Amino acid sequence: MKGSKNIFMHKMTRTTVLAIFFALYLAGCTRSENNENTTEIAVQFVHEKPIAVSIPVSFFPESDVELQKLSIALAGAETSILGDFKKMQNGIRFTPIVPFRRNVSYVVYYNKTTISEFSIPGGSNLDAPYLINIYPTTDTVPENLLKIHLEFSEPMSELHSSNYVDLLNEKGDTLNHIFLKLDPELWNYDHTLLTLWLEPGRIKKSLLPNVLDGIPIEEGKHYTIAISGKWKSAKGVPLREPVYKQFYVSSRDESMPKISEWILDLQDNSLKKPLKISFNEVLDYTSILNSFKILKPDGTEINGDYNILSGEVGIEFISDQEWSPGKYTIHVDGSVEDLAANNLNRLFDRDLEVDSTQIVESDQTIHFEIKHPINQ
Repeated sequence: MKGSKNIFMHKMTRTTVLAIFFALYLAGCTRSENNENTTEIAVQFVHEKPIAVSIPVSFFPESDVELQKLSIALAGAETSILGDFKKMQNGIRFTPIVPFRRNVSYVVYYNKTTISEFSIPGGSNLDAPYLINIYPTTDTVPENLLKIHLEFSEPMSELHSSNYVDLLNEKGDTLNHIFLKLDPELWNYDHTLLTLWLEPGRIKKSLLPNVLDGIPIEEGKHYTIAISGKWKSAKGVPLREPVYKQFYVSSRDESMPKISEWILDLQDNSLKKPLKISFNEVLDYTSILNSFKILKPDGTEINGDYNILSGEVGIEFISDQEWSPGKYTIHVDGSVEDLAANNLNRLFDRDLEVDSTQIVESDQTIHFEIKHPINQ
């Protein structure tokens, strides 16, 4: 029972004493997750983090428990969790080096024999990870779409994403052999962004998988990508909710992006004067990241922030300094590609029998000039 009471014994009547005794008796019968006088394994939380468990003495086949015979492991795992066992008044407390994970089951072994299992309860749904975006964010994609990117609010468990991602047809049926299985999977450094490849062998028209199984998604049809709410974060917490995104398939994209068709707009409605670069099509989200540099007339790079515009149809650059008259260069990485993985140098699905030219991968540049100071 939490809190404290100021009791003045000299004013107590017999009825008051009996009432307090009865209340204390009820409180003693109430089990707390941190109470070691219990017939269950109790989980100890600090700031909502499960940091330790208490195992009752009654669980052990002998009263004099030998700590070296104790171990705890993830359910289904062979390797024991590293941590410290300590004898307490009414049981054994185990504190892992790495805190327990929520919504995960553990097994307690004594002398290599299972004596009990326990699970760490989940936290508030508001604290659960969630899917920030599915890229491309547009609702129309080309028939030869190669990549889909999933962006999460926090690091996710890295293995077996195929268990949690499905592609459904217009009837709601799950389609098989859509995504390329990769080991390791294509996560970013923070493990918050996952790249899924549609089977490239089925996308390239000249390859056998395309001939036998056809293209993964077909022009003129609607599809739904379904993300299971059972997918867990690196902390073991499931997603806040399942996510579904529908999209329509247009014709194949068989042309390379052309930076000569991009439109530059140096706005003057703010002190930092954003430079907007509009593409002539939707580009691949991850290929845009860190692929642009803007150089001063003397060749040094301008520092600032790059923002990807909604729908991945352009970027906005906000310089840390004011623009001044002169000639500027936008340096674009040659790996920037469209949704069909056609980059600035070559087509993804290139017929080598027709065109066997050796491709030289190179970056490209856009030049622009400011002739007069931009008005404040």
